[in-house]
Amino acid sequence: MFECQTNRCTLQPFARDAGRSLCSATAVPPDDDGIFVLFDVELCELYDTLLYDLCKIVHDRLTAIKFSYELTARNARTQRQEVTRFLRLAVDTAVSMKGEKLNEAVSLLSNCMPRLVEPLFKYGRNSVHDQESEGYELYHAGLEWRWLVLLLASEAAAAESCDPSSLTVGQEAGQGAKNRRKRRSIHATFQALYREMMIDLLELVFQLFRINTVDSLTDECPFQCGCLRCMWIGLMSLAERSNGQLQFWTCMDECLPTVLNGRTDGYLLKLWLINGLVDLLPNDVATLSADSAQTFVDELLNEVLRADCREEQMRVVLVLLCPITSGRCGSVRHEPIIALWAYFSARLNSPFLLKTDSIASGGCVSQSIAGFIEQAQELVATSEEITTLRTALDARRVNSFRMFLMMLAFVIRHFTKETNKKKVQIIFNRVFVKLAPNKYVNMTEQAIYNLGLMLTTMTVATGYPEDYPRVSRHMQMVPFDGGGGGGMKQPVEVAIRRIVMATQAHMALLVLFSGAPSFNKTGHVLEFMRSFEEAHQKYGQRLLPAMSAIAEGVLLLFEKAASRGSFERGELSLIDTWLTRYLHGPGTGWHKLLDVLTSAMVHTASHSSNRALTEAIMKHVFPFVKEQFMKSDPAPSSIARLAAQLTLSAKTDGDHGETSFLALFNIFTGSLTADSQQLLDYLREIVASSRVQELDERVIVRLWLKLALYYGAQELRDLTRIVYRLNEFRVLCDIPEYDLLETDAVPMHLFLRYIGKRFRETHDGNEQLQLKMRLHHLFQHFDRWIPEPTGIVRQRILSVLVLALKECDQAFYIRSNPSCLYHLAFQQYFLPVSVLTDRQLAADYVEDMARVWHRVMDVLSRMAYQSDSVIGDRVINMLTKWLPQFAKLPSKAPREMVRPLMLFFCGSGSNEALVSYAMPRVASTFVELQRCLPKPNALPVMRMLQWLLQELIASADYAKVALFVRLLGLPIVMHAVMCSASQPTRGIATTLVYDMVASTSGPSNVVRDEMRTVLANFTRKYLPIAADTYFVFMCRLADRNPLFIRSLIDTVREELLQAERLRGTGTDSFLRKSLYRLEGAVEASTAKLTSTRVDDT
Repeated sequence: MFECQTNRCTLQPFARDAGRSLCSATAVPPDDDGIFVLFDVELCELYDTLLYDLCKIVHDRLTAIKFSYELTARNARTQRQEVTRFLRLAVDTAVSMKGEKLNEAVSLLSNCMPRLVEPLFKYGRNSVHDQESEGYELYHAGLEWRWLVLLLASEAAAAESCDPSSLTVGQEAGQGAKNRRKRRSIHATFQALYREMMIDLLELVFQLFRINTVDSLTDECPFQCGCLRCMWIGLMSLAERSNGQLQFWTCMDECLPTVLNGRTDGYLLKLWLINGLVDLLPNDVATLSADSAQTFVDELLNEVLRADCREEQMRVVLVLLCPITSGRCGSVRHEPIIALWAYFSARLNSPFLLKTDSIASGGCVSQSIAGFIEQAQELVATSEEITTLRTALDARRVNSFRMFLMMLAFVIRHFTKETNKKKVQIIFNRVFVKLAPNKYVNMTEQAIYNLGLMLTTMTVATGYPEDYPRVSRHMQMVPFDGGGGGGMKQPVEVAIRRIVMATQAHMALLVLFSGAPSFNKTGHVLEFMRSFEEAHQKYGQRLLPAMSAIAEGVLLLFEKAASRGSFERGELSLIDTWLTRYLHGPGTGWHKLLDVLTSAMVHTASHSSNRALTEAIMKHVFPFVKEQFMKSDPAPSSIARLAAQLTLSAKTDGDHGETSFLALFNIFTGSLTADSQQLLDYLREIVASSRVQELDERVIVRLWLKLALYYGAQELRDLTRIVYRLNEFRVLCDIPEYDLLETDAVPMHLFLRYIGKRFRETHDGNEQLQLKMRLHHLFQHFDRWIPEPTGIVRQRILSVLVLALKECDQAFYIRSNPSCLYHLAFQQYFLPVSVLTDRQLAADYVEDMARVWHRVMDVLSRMAYQSDSVIGDRVINMLTKWLPQFAKLPSKAPREMVRPLMLFFCGSGSNEALVSYAMPRVASTFVELQRCLPKPNALPVMRMLQWLLQELIASADYAKVALFVRLLGLPIVMHAVMCSASQPTRGIATTLVYDMVASTSGPSNVVRDEMRTVLANFTRKYLPIAADTYFVFMCRLADRNPLFIRSLIDTVREELLQAERLRGTGTDSFLRKSLYRLEGAVEASTAKLTSTRVDDT
C-alpha cells in the first residue's frame, strides 16, 4: 500500500476517501472454490469472531517481530505482505460485521501496533529509502498497518452510525442505553486512534524540524517520504467524513504540545507543516476554509506575534505564511494581514536589516520620487499573482517589511479585482487604526520611509480613489519638525534627513493621487507647503535636498497634469516661495523644472487655468528667469523658452504695466548682456506665435540683424523666414528668396548689398531720403547692440560696417548727424577714443583692425575726403593713429606687420589719389624732425615705411616705388641727414635712402627721375646752409651708387654756383673743394665698379 521506490502511493485516493478504495477483497484473491487463505487458515468469509481470532494471530506475529534480532529484509517483507492483506480484507468487510467483537479486534490490533517513529530510531534514516534493508520494510509496514487499523476503526464507526435498528419499539426501550454505550465505545476508539496517528505523524515532522535550521525550512519538505503525504491527506479526508466528530486542525492543535515538549518555536513547525500540506492538495481544495482552520490560523498568528521574532526568523515566517495570506489553502482573508500589521506597526522605526546586510540593501535608500514610486510599483507587480508572490518571497532579497508589503498589496489587489470595496476599506481602516497621533510625532527618518512606502504601495494597489483622502490625511499627520522621541532635541542633520524623507513620501503620494482625476490635491498641497515653509524658517537653505525632492515631484505632477489637460487639482499650489529659493540654490537641476513649467504654460494656453499659472510663475519664477536671461554666460534653453511663454501669456499691449506683452518683450530683447543664443531662442518662440503682429516690424528686423552678427544662415533660417515676410523688410531691400532662404550666404551681407542696390537704383530724391531715414532709424544706436564685442563677433561687426559703407556710403552718412551709422562706425569701432588718445590697445583688437583697415581706407577713397573735412580728418587719423599700432602686432614677420599699409599703398587707382593725399601727412607726423629729434611714434612708423619700401622693391612694383619716393623721399633724406646721431630713427632713415638710391639701378626711369628730383630738392634746400654735412652725405651715396650720383653732379654744380651768388663773396674755395671731393669719390667708385665688373666677366 505504501511503497516509495515504486511510487505506488498516490494522493488522489487518500484525498478522495482516505485510501478506502485501495482496500478490497481482490487484495486477497480466492481460489476457484471461493476459499481465502490467511495465516495458513482457509476461510470462505470473514466475520467478526473470526476477525478477532485472526487479530490474535497478528498480535502474536507483531510481538515476535518486535523482539526478533535475526529478522531479514525478505522475512520482514513476507510478514508485512501477509498482515497487510489481512487488514485490507478486514477493512473491506468491516461494514458487514456487527457486535462488540469488531471493536475488540480493533483495540487488540491497536495495542500491538508499533509507533511510526520507532524504525527511525532503531534503523536510522536508511529505513525510509533503502529498500534492501529490513528497516525499510518495517518502517513502511508500520505505516500501512497503522493506517489500515485506523481505516478499520473508521469503517466500524461509520457502520455503527449507519446501522438501522432491527428492534421493536419495546425492545428498543430496553436496548437503547446499551447501544449508545457501544456506539460511544466504537467512536471513542476511532477518535483515540486518530489522535495517536496525528501525534505520530507530528513526531515524524518534528524529527525533521529539529535537525533543520530556520533558514532551510522554506526549502525543505516536512515529510520523510511520499507515503507520509498520503497519510496526512488521509487524516484530513477522515476528518471531513466524520460528520463533525473530528476536527483536523483542532486535533493538531491539541496534539502539538505533546510533540513540542515545551519548545517556544512551535509556530515555525506549524507554518512549515501547513506549507507542506498545501503543496499536496489540488488548487481547488480549500485546506483552511473551515472555521476550526481559521481559528487555528488566528491563534498561530497570535503565537507568532508573541514570539517577537528576529528579522531573520520573520523573513522565514512570512515565506511560510504565504499560503495563508494568499488564499492558497483557503479563501483570502484580511485578518492575517492585519495581524501581521500589528507586528510591523510597532517597529516602523526599524530598518529591518540582518547583521550581515549592508545599509544599501535596506532602509532609506530611495534617492528620488520616481524611485520611491517604482519601489511601490515593483512590490505590487510582484504580488499580482500567487505564483509571483511566492517566488518573490522565497527569494528573500528584501527585508521582512517589504515582504509584508507584498502580502498587503496582494490582498488589496485581490479584493479590488473582486470589486469588494468593503473589504478594501476595512483593510485601510485597520491599518490606520494602528497609527496613533503620538506615533506620527515620534517617527524617525526610517519610520517615515517605511510609512511612506506602505502608503504608496497601498495607493498603487487599490483601485478605489475613495481611499485617497484617508491616505492623504494620514500622511499629513506626519509633522516635519518631530522625531525626537518625547520632545528630545535631535541633531540638525538628523532633522533635515527626516524632512527630506517626509517630502519624498508626500510627493510620491501626490504623484500617485494624480492618477485619479476626481481627487483634488489642493488641500494636501497647501498643508504640505505650510509645513514646509515653517521648517524652512527654522533650517533655511539646508533644506535644499528637500526642495530638490519637491522639484522632482513637480516634474512628475505637471507631466501628468499636462497629459490630463488640467492643472486645477492642486498642481498650481506647488508653485510657491520654495521655488524661488530652490532656483537660486547651488547645483540644482532647475532647467528640467523650467522645461516642465514651460510645457504647462503651452498646454494651458487656451485654458482657464493659464492665468493663475502665469501669475504664480511671474511671482516666484520670473525674477530668476530674468536674472539668468540677462547673464552673458550661456544658459539652458529652458530660460529662453519660459521667458517667451511668459511674454506670450502676458496681458495685451493695452496694459502698459511692467508685465504687459510689450514691456516683457522689451525687457528681454533690450538686454545688453544677454547671451545671443538666449535671444535667438526667445525670438524663435515669439515670432512663431500670432502675437508677433503686436510688435513693430522694424524692431524684429533690427533684432534679426543683431543676431546676424552672431550666427550664419543655417542658425537663423527659422527667424529669417519670418523676417522675409515683413513689409518693413521688403521696403528696405528685395533679396531673392532663394538666396536668403536656401543658400548659406551671410544674411547681413545679403541685406547690405541689396540695400545698396536699391538705393543706387532709386533716382527719386524723396524716395532716397525716405530710405535713408529708414536705415538711420534701423541702425540707430548700433553701438549699443553689442557693447564691447570681442573675438569673432567684433570681426564680424568690423566687416559689416566696412561692407555697409562700401555698398551704400551715401545712405549711411549724414554729415550733421553724429548718430548715423558712419559716425558710429568710426567713433566706436574704427577710431574710438582709445585709439585717438594713443592708449595701449588689446592685441586682438589691433589684429582685427589690421584685417579690415585697408578696406576702410578703400571706402574712404571713394568719399569726398578732399572737400569734406569730416571725412578728411578720418583719413588722416586712420593713418596716423593705426600705423604705430600695426607696428606692435605680435607677429615677428615684418611682412605681416606691414601688410595693411602695403594693401593700402598698392590699392586701385582711386586709392592712389588717397595715398597721395594722406602719405604726406604721415611724413609730417612721423618722419619730419622736431629740433633734430624724431617725433612720437616715429620709430615704429619708420620701420613700417622701411618694410613697405623693401616689399615694393622686392615685388618690382616700380610705379609704387616711384610714388613712395615722390611722397616720402625728401622727408626721409632730411631725417637721415639732420637727425641726431643718437636716435635709432637716423639709421632707419639712412637705410631707406640707400634703398631708394639703390632702386634707381632698376629699369624704371620714373624711379630715377623721382629720386633725382628728391635729391635735387634736398641739394637746393640743404647745400647753402650745411655744405660740409651735405657733401659728406653725398659722398656716402656716391660710394653706393656712383653712376646715379654722377647724373646729379651738374645739378650740384648749379646749386653750388647759386649758393656762391647768394653769399656774394665770389668763389668759395671750400665749396669748390667739396665738389671736387664729390667728383673724385664718384670717379673712384665708378672705376672700382668697372674693375669689379671686368673681374666678374
